[in-house]
Amino acid sequence: MKYAVDKIVGDIVTLENIETGDIINVNITQFDSGIKETDIVKFENDKYIKDEQEKKSREESIREKMEKLRNLN
Repeated sequence: MKYAVDKIVGDIVTLENIETGDIINVNITQFDSGIKETDIVKFENDKYIKDEQEKKSREESIREKMEKLRNLN
């Protein structure tokens, strides 16, 4: 499963499942170092691992949508 990092407060990371929209809270010790808000992570081998490829893909998709909206005006 893949999740978007919604927020980090203290040792608690709030994740949103990018397929279902379900929200879960996870202790920060379950993550690789350097996790930050807006990262995309996947759950593998009992750990959450950053998915840089998915993050870049989603950012590009958002950029394209914004460009299309700008061109409508």
